[in-house]
Amino acid sequence: MRTTLEDIRRSGYLPDGSQVVGECLLVNDWGYVVFEIGTREIASALLGYLRARRVEPLGRFGRWEYSSMAQIMRDAFALGDRLSGVPGRRSPDDPEVVPW
Repeated sequence: MRTTLEDIRRSGYLPDGSQVVGECLLVNDWGYVVFEIGTREIASALLGYLRARRVEPLGRFGRWEYSSMAQIMRDAFALGDRLSGVPGRRSPDDPEVVPW
């Protein structure tokens, strides 16, 4: 976790003097999201809960969806652009966002 925080600081997203008040490292042994009746509603409620707390989930486990490496890279670049204030970028949920 130390390397992750150092990398975030080096990128400028965590300015000097900022204090991290919590962290959690989760190693997940499974590679696929399980879909069942009610998954969409549960995921929607959880995503709303997280976003209301300024947490932007990404990837197949973060968004409870199957996503390819290309999709997660597109979403991550678009989110990084949005968070850094790069003008003219759209939401990572916009299917037309292609950062490269």
